[in-house]
Amino acid sequence: MRRIVCHKILPETGISDLESKYQFEFYGPEVNKEDFLSAVSGSAGIISSYNLPIDAEVLDAAGSSLKVIANYASGYANIDLEECRKRDIRVVTVAGSNTDAAAVLEGTTPPVKPLV
Repeated sequence: MRRIVCHKILPETGISDLESKYQFEFYGPEVNKEDFLSAVSGSAGIISSYNLPIDAEVLDAAGSSLKVIANYASGYANIDLEECRKRDIRVVTVAGSNTDAAAVLEGTTPPVKPLV
């Protein structure tokens, strides 16, 4: 079974549909870099957060099995996109993951979320 290494704890609803195809391994933000580099070895995907740099060192540690990086943020500032292009690794963001926080920082009103 292919492995997905997660740098962020995800809601159960976010992974329940994928658990039949992938093995998820969760590491919180407190994981040290050496342990994370070891964890990504041989993984098919990484779910990263804004405070985890995904650079050539991480990509080298993951190896050729790495196919996708899902960044749990609104941008890609923590990811070396050029290295990912060279290695044909797809990079996506999790849309809306921090919309409310960004709105507060910008001084605007966060979007209203329906209750039902």
